[in-house]
Amino acid sequence: MEEKEKFEANKLHNAPFLRALEVLMNEKNLNQTQVADLLETKSGTFSDYKSGKKKAGPEMYGRLARAFRGRLNTRYLTGESEYMMLANVPDEEILEYTMRDGNPDYDVQKKAKGTCSAEAEPVTHIDTMSQINATISAYIEAIESLKRELRTKDELLAEKDSRLADKDDIIATLKARISDLERTIANDHLADIDRYPFTMGAAEDNKRTKIK
Repeated sequence: MEEKEKFEANKLHNAPFLRALEVLMNEKNLNQTQVADLLETKSGTFSDYKSGKKKAGPEMYGRLARAFRGRLNTRYLTGESEYMMLANVPDEEILEYTMRDGNPDYDVQKKAKGTCSAEAEPVTHIDTMSQINATISAYIEAIESLKRELRTKDELLAEKDSRLADKDDIIATLKARISDLERTIANDHLADIDRYPFTMGAAEDNKRTKIK
């Protein structure tokens, strides 16, 4: 009985994931094998999700979200939101999720806010907004760091291209010099032939014959 209850609980947990998966397959006109390849898993895994044998988790949620190119609301998969696509999520819900992500004590503070006096509310609001600003600043710094890293890589690539161009110029110059030397040697050889039509040995023999 416990195993059956576990499977039923998993099936209920997996329901939003499976509905989103069906939307993806219809959007991209994919069969089960193709979508399994897209999500880097086996096609049999989806049968396990449907039967409740397996429970979908954050890693698979992330893969599915990437397949939707960021349009999927992952909080829908966990049952925290009724909206499947981010385009349909109200601004109030997005703000609440943003504050929760930036503040691990958000739920506790929200509960306390409901019981505290009106005087204490601005303090909680200010504290929450400062945490949001800190999170945004951290994201901006991460983006700037990536930009600096990309600039460094671009500079290294440019330097490498410059060195390759210099190398090609040096090779071309050396080839030209070799060609000049070859022509010079050839010209000198022809000049020697003009001056000495016989080999040196033949010239000496010719000279001795004349003396006799």
